[in-house]
Amino acid sequence: MARTAVTFLGSGDAFNAGGRGHSCYLVEDALGACAVDFGPTALMALRRLGKNPAALDSVLVTHLHGDHFAGLPFLILDGIYRTPGRGPLTIAGPPGVEERVRSLAAACYRDILRDAVPFDLRFAEWTDNRPGEIAGRRVLPIPAFHQDLPERAYSIRLESGGATLAFTGDTGWSDELVPLAAGADLFVAECSLWQGGYDRHLGSANWQKLLPQLNCRIVASSHLGDDALAHRA
Repeated sequence: MARTAVTFLGSGDAFNAGGRGHSCYLVEDALGACAVDFGPTALMALRRLGKNPAALDSVLVTHLHGDHFAGLPFLILDGIYRTPGRGPLTIAGPPGVEERVRSLAAACYRDILRDAVPFDLRFAEWTDNRPGEIAGRRVLPIPAFHQDLPERAYSIRLESGGATLAFTGDTGWSDELVPLAAGADLFVAECSLWQGGYDRHLGSANWQKLLPQLNCRIVASSHLGDDALAHRA
């Protein structure tokens, strides 16, 4: 069975707490490589690790807040100017993801997507609790509690090379967190706060109660804020 590797390209919150990059995860498996979220610091993190951005066949966006998707114009720009012959790139995310990415790209570089780019750029939208296949990987998007409708946020279960990976994204408390983690080899859990969470983020107090209920191999905290980092010991 091919090995699946997960690299944290960042584990900080929107404010880069502790000097950390925005929360973003590189998944490498027999199919190639994908990323879960892609904030403004993601491309820099890939370069620092000597990873080729053109190796990414897909980016799975949990929600459309800037620290989770605002690095995508630079990834597209890299594919246009730095890596000729880049393969297809699929950007999957909440409803409206294509319009938001195109609008953001135009705000950064007005003409970047006015004409066809020199690689196959595709978009796909999540449907609540409906599994889909993105670049050969099975992805299950589960609604998260982080934004007001019509904006949508999601947690994600990803089947990669025989491994099951689960990512909460940004979310407040939800009973779906237990089945989200069930049987996962890696469960990446946001922990923005220390004493507790509120309706749109989670904290250490939430996880102290929840951890005994989780059935997964590894739990890793991410999206860490200043107060969580102050107590990381």
